Amino acid sequence: MTKRNFPDFLSAYVDYARDGFCPESFHFWTGVSILAAALERKVSLRGGEVHYVPNFYIMLVSPPGAGKSTAIEPGVELIELLRKEHDTNFRIIPEQVTEPALVDMMKIVDRFQVPGLAEFVPQSAGYFYASEASSSALQNVCGDFIATMTAMYDCPKFFRKKLKSDQRPTEIECVCMNMLSGSTFDYLKNLVNATTVMGGFASRVTYVVQKTRPERTPKWGAVSDRDRKLRRELLADLAEIHRLAGPMTPDAGFISAWEAYQAEFGRFLTSIGDPRMESLLARKATHVTKLAMLLSVSESSSLIVTGKHFEQAASLIEDVTMDAGHVLSTAIIANKESQEGMTELIIHSVKESGGRIRTPRLKRMITQSGNDLNRFQPTFDMLIASGRLRLTGSDTVELLVDTD
Repeated sequence: MTKRNFPDFLSAYVDYARDGFCPESFHFWTGVSILAAALERKVSLRGGEVHYVPNFYIMLVSPPGAGKSTAIEPGVELIELLRKEHDTNFRIIPEQVTEPALVDMMKIVDRFQVPGLAEFVPQSAGYFYASEASSSALQNVCGDFIATMTAMYDCPKFFRKKLKSDQRPTEIECVCMNMLSGSTFDYLKNLVNATTVMGGFASRVTYVVQKTRPERTPKWGAVSDRDRKLRRELLADLAEIHRLAGPMTPDAGFISAWEAYQAEFGRFLTSIGDPRMESLLARKATHVTKLAMLLSVSESSSLIVTGKHFEQAASLIEDVTMDAGHVLSTAIIANKESQEGMTELIIHSVKESGGRIRTPRLKRMITQSGNDLNRFQPTFDMLIASGRLRLTGSDTVELLVDTD
């Protein structure tokens, strides 16, 4: 097996992509995405009857102009070079694609050989990336693209889909999909709503959130010789990772950490008390397992995943899921036509003001966000009557119950 250029692909990638412009978390999770994409469905981990494939749906979320597409660019450039120079069969899904076209592309099944086995194993892997979800197939206007992506996330052994134009269902063997996309908070209302949360798509996505625009100190000038050298070395390591195939082996530390985490996670889920949040976080433990696999592959080609990898993955997933409540709340608020959106906006506005706010200022915040003030008063009165807000004076309101 070829010796790699870096002891840790992800650390080297972040060092290469770091630009003083984008949030560093965006670079790290872009690195995770391209690492998962390079593995396709050729590496897996069995835990009893459960079969883990380390694919990820990752969404970088921030205000407009905060570096989502800038962070995605150097990562997908490496993937495009991998396809061009090392594997022309590597399947990249067009940013603009219909659901029927996606299914048609995925019909082509490749076969790879696991070291030590005589037979070839089938797979149909794809990588979908879009710098802005709002201008991509995630608009979900050409067929039920999101429903198909939802089904493909679980890497089923057999995927079946019958489109309106088909006389019989299309059957695809051993599907695997990876996704990397950017989204503004406003567009989240289309991606994180009652249908996608309870339907499963939203819970399959790992949201990497930057709430504010970061301070920027971008580097100027032409691409340096060091940058070119790093890119070539990273591409060589990514190609080596792309050639990996076979089952991963968990060590005793991994198994112990995994079992302890599963028990704790089960108690956590039952304590949430909100079906939407429970659904949004339902795959947190799965994401930890998948990320642990990727951290192992990032460091070596041994295909051994350790307790250290699991603990690192649990910490990283904890960091991103801390913003799950903010993701859900922001998506609800962005839907300015819904009663739930107005309710969430009022609660959020009072909370952001320290739990107390004068009602004239609250009304200004409602109108400044583009909402209809005529819908404010009935919702405000309902929140007072239900005991979630309390008037403490003629023009001051206090938050009593924070559902977050």
